[in-house]
Amino acid sequence: YGSHFVEDKTRAQVLTQQALDYAFTSASATFQGLDQGREVDFDVFENLLSKAGYDDVEKLYFLGSIWLDWIKVRGDDLDSFADIPMVQLLMEKVVQLDPNYGDGMALLYLALLTAMGDEDEHVTKSYFESAIQAGDGINLMPEVFYAIWQKNSGKEGLSCKRLRKVIGKGVPKKSSSILLNEFALQKARQIMGEFDSSSCMN
Repeated sequence: YGSHFVEDKTRAQVLTQQALDYAFTSASATFQGLDQGREVDFDVFENLLSKAGYDDVEKLYFLGSIWLDWIKVRGDDLDSFADIPMVQLLMEKVVQLDPNYGDGMALLYLALLTAMGDEDEHVTKSYFESAIQAGDGINLMPEVFYAIWQKNSGKEGLSCKRLRKVIGKGVPKKSSSILLNEFALQKARQIMGEFDSSSCMN
């Protein structure tokens, strides 16, 4: 909520901080050591995740998604960007344990994380495509954020075509998350409005 639906940056930062504190408190009940929050040593963190099992997927995803949102609302803060490897490790563990978790949302987060880093664009593209496949037509978020990434990568024609498809489809009737899909649809319309006519001729 804090990163997607709150426009005021200060309030978004407060909300995501509260959410991250709660997520670490919740996770530390299972993984002793996470009570240190963001200060946990990377090697300790990696060792804790190596012990995680399928029953821990929801808790790991909860922590990882909130942590990434916490990073996003802080923009170019280098201190927050230093946390990206740990969030990526979390999402990789979620996908390892349950590849289609959240109708592709864990894979989508991995796509966004690799896009923020210096990974080869083919890696990012593969994560987006896997997320779309896992979404199975009931989760619009991977499609929309793939289109945004394409636009930012200079592939405006492909981006526009994908967004048109999403807007034409609307919110799926069998949607697993109406709120997120409504947000994705709103975002798709917003981005479409940013194209000039020549970018969307085909």
